[in-house]
Amino acid sequence: MSMTLWNLEQGLADLFERREELTVPEASGIESFVELQQVDLAIAEYIKAEVANVDGVRGWWKYLEMMRDAATDEARTMHDRAQAFDRQLTVLKSAIVLTLEEMEFRAGKPRKLEGKTGSISLVGNGGRRPVVITNEVLIPDEYRTVTVKMSAELWRKVCAALPDLAGLQECKKDPNLTAIYNALESGMDGVPGAVLAPLGSHVRVK
Repeated sequence: MSMTLWNLEQGLADLFERREELTVPEASGIESFVELQQVDLAIAEYIKAEVANVDGVRGWWKYLEMMRDAATDEARTMHDRAQAFDRQLTVLKSAIVLTLEEMEFRAGKPRKLEGKTGSISLVGNGGRRPVVITNEVLIPDEYRTVTVKMSAELWRKVCAALPDLAGLQECKKDPNLTAIYNALESGMDGVPGAVLAPLGSHVRVK
């Protein structure tokens, strides 16, 4: 079904097509912006001149609503399908990980399933081990950072070496993850309330 079926001139259809071209990200720039304003003005002038053609304008309106709703329904359907495929992929990954983890570990060789067209292996994650706070109350002050909220006047006094903290409104102490990581990674006895989690692994499909 084309817009010309609603007795609208091809010129107006061309204007709307050009407007779509001017609204894509690649068409950014002052020249495109100016032309877009001109196109919108031309569309408005055309509709104003043809508004007496009630059947044509109404018919095109209904056509555009119908196509919009159909496209929206199709997008929703495709989104639901994508979500269903993603859920199936998650289940498949979990089953593969379980199978590979049950295989015998051999130093220097990853747990791996070989096929005729490729392989599936369990590979250790890179990077540094994440810090896990198990009990924030136990974290010592030397492994914390402090966020202080105070009035501007009090801040001025602090900067002038007159730390009158009587007006302190808020003081929040948060774990310093970098300091905690460095302490735990150095091999010291540990930081109360924090541990380093394993790096974990992921499935690689070739």
